[in-house]
Amino acid sequence: MNTDSALRQLANGDAIQVMDPAVPGQHRLAWGLAGAVATVILLFRLGAGAVIERGDGVAHYTIARWSWKHPGLLLDHWGKPLFTLLASPFAQLGHIGPALFNVIVALVTMLLSIRMVARYGRFGTLLYPLFLASASHYVLMVMAGMTEPLFGLLTIITIHFCLEERPNVAATIASLTPFSRPEFIAFVPCVILWLAYREQWKALPWLGAGTLVYALAGWLLLGDALWYLHNDPYGNGPSMYGHGDPWTFIRQLDDVTGRPLMVMAAAGLLAIPYLIVREGARRIAPLMLLCVLPTFLILVLHMYLWGKGIKGSAGILRVISTAVPMLALFASAVLGLLFERLAIRQRYAARWLPAVVVTVAVWAFVDMSQRDLLPIPKNEDESALRRVAEHIVTELGPEEKLFTTHPFMGLVCDTDPYDTSRYEMAYGAPALRCMEQGDILFWDSELGPNESGLPFDRLWNDSALTLIAFDEPTRGHKVIRGVYYELFAFKRSPSRRAAVTDTLVNVDAVELTDAFELPPGNPGVLLEEFEVVCHAAPSGGAAQQLILVYEESDGGHVVRYRQEELEGGAEHIHLRMKPGTSAAARRLRFVDPHHRGATISGFRIVRHGWSQQLL
Repeated sequence: MNTDSALRQLANGDAIQVMDPAVPGQHRLAWGLAGAVATVILLFRLGAGAVIERGDGVAHYTIARWSWKHPGLLLDHWGKPLFTLLASPFAQLGHIGPALFNVIVALVTMLLSIRMVARYGRFGTLLYPLFLASASHYVLMVMAGMTEPLFGLLTIITIHFCLEERPNVAATIASLTPFSRPEFIAFVPCVILWLAYREQWKALPWLGAGTLVYALAGWLLLGDALWYLHNDPYGNGPSMYGHGDPWTFIRQLDDVTGRPLMVMAAAGLLAIPYLIVREGARRIAPLMLLCVLPTFLILVLHMYLWGKGIKGSAGILRVISTAVPMLALFASAVLGLLFERLAIRQRYAARWLPAVVVTVAVWAFVDMSQRDLLPIPKNEDESALRRVAEHIVTELGPEEKLFTTHPFMGLVCDTDPYDTSRYEMAYGAPALRCMEQGDILFWDSELGPNESGLPFDRLWNDSALTLIAFDEPTRGHKVIRGVYYELFAFKRSPSRRAAVTDTLVNVDAVELTDAFELPPGNPGVLLEEFEVVCHAAPSGGAAQQLILVYEESDGGHVVRYRQEELEGGAEHIHLRMKPGTSAAARRLRFVDPHHRGATISGFRIVRHGWSQQLL
């Protein structure tokens, strides 16, 4: 299109067809950029120093990996059946497989979106890969082999066929979204709204195609055509994670989308009234109904679920990454259209294109770099998990069974987690009753008392269990419900645990500058537990937070660190420690980050040295 004809269209108020999306030469550079982004993501995954998602990511991998041996897993509701089916060939390659699958998913998402964005302008085609590359949670979900990227691709394919005026195919693809992610509940109604807007009534029945196929599969594999309803893992009752501030999703939205996409999408929304006037509502409608509206509904849905604490919501930000491909499509298309209009009115505006794209690319790179997410460093939690796994592999006999509260054990112990004669996820007291002599139970403080329903005291006070391993990250941190991340392995073997208790400090008042040197560790005990009791009265009131720090150093290097936040009032803290060496220096000290002072009274440190006797 030349400038004169474009200006005539502007004068007549006609919509501008800025370029023919069928001509690949117009966006070959964007395709190359998409390929480069996919390649970089794959290289970061190959060079990762740790498994990115040790819980859900490992669970998705194991379901896909073993679905060929256990076909019922193809309809595992929690595992997302469509993801399991498509990722299963890749999962046979090992844990890297689902990540490789997701890199392909991300690449197809970018290529298909570039084709759609090309309808609105060349500038937008170059932006789309940059937006996805700077959306930190989306990139992490790709690398972790999670299900969010596949859902994003399904939304993009659906939108593509809507724009291609192939409503039956669009409806059929949309019908598969319930089997990829629960966010379908926010996307499918938007597809229905679009079909109604386009008066494509005959396409509506095709929205049931996926359900019919999977109902038939359920009847054949499970003997239950209504398995999707009967096996729903997201109960209607209160979530085991409690509830929280729903506005967290708004305040931390840039952590999901990256700042470039968030800012550009907001700018695009502000430009919508102008574009509706200049381009016509019909041209802008698909962007609003199929991109903006489902993104908004997904965000509101998760805010509501977390605020109410229902349907298994844990307030995890990553779920919003399901909407990133749609939001990036909207932002890229709108900005591309705005730039094309500017280029028509300003003859030399096209010369700005390289500089603008480079600026956005630098912005995306800087934003991602500041988040300090890549490369994936070695993870202390994973290191501790692997150390315990080494103990388990040594102790577990060929006829004995591993029970675990964490799916990561199935990966590191190199066992079929669905062979119930050798491996079982532990859920509640029934798991303990199923354990036979010599069987091993792995328990972690994050998933054990929550998903698995096994409180620590239930295991520690069980004389039928013998502790064979205890570990923790070098730098201790807290997990769900404010407990420290700790790992235990018990063997089904009778034993008795008892503690030798002595009081190390017992004073009426202490100063914040006081530090308490603790006696050297005793390698002969099973583990040590320090019980700290005091009453803290910060001078700044409840808003001031004091910190109690435990440090263990050896040769001048800190080898173990924990901290407890003291909110004020009566404090009762338990710190369990691996047996220390006699050479390690250990101490407790206070930190007053606001330097406002506090009164600490009734300060007492009691040490429990636990031993274990086999019966």
